[in-house]
Amino acid sequence: IQKIGMLIRFAGDLEQPDDETLRLYLQEHAERFTDPARVDLVHVYFDRAKRGAALESEATAALPALREIGEPRPGERLPGDAFLAGHRFENASAQSLAKLFGEPFAEFALAADAERWSGPAASPGGLHLLWVHDKTAARVSDLESVRDRVTRAVMAERRDRRLREFLQERRANYTVIVDEEEAARAEG
Repeated sequence: IQKIGMLIRFAGDLEQPDDETLRLYLQEHAERFTDPARVDLVHVYFDRAKRGAALESEATAALPALREIGEPRPGERLPGDAFLAGHRFENASAQSLAKLFGEPFAEFALAADAERWSGPAASPGGLHLLWVHDKTAARVSDLESVRDRVTRAVMAERRDRRLREFLQERRANYTVIVDEEEAARAEG
């Protein structure tokens, strides 16, 4: 059955979609071809294990001093604790931030004001104060940058439709009769 399905899906050449078809497909399936929002940031980390009950008060107390400093310069020593993955992240998506810091942190980072210290933002390991250098909003890709992906998606849908139509035509030639007693015995 799988071999027949493959043969039917890929039998004969399908016509390549024209630009208008590709534009419409991209418009109808924009979520599949959207570049996610991204952020460049520096964070100051306060380790929960190291700071214990003082975690929140120490993180909150550091915020006014950081705001006074303003934009962090590369290599500048900032308060806080060491963080294994580093303190600077560039072009980070919500997904990549969530892998390291968890969903709440990622949401906070993408919503934070740029060019201003904010926080604290929670992660499983502790609290973070953030300086967002730059933010890029999510955007639907232009057709030229995703033409190959959109073309493959359109062609795959056409092949799937060809297989469904083939199977519907074949099923129309047969009548299925279910023996209720036999079906009940097979289930039992």
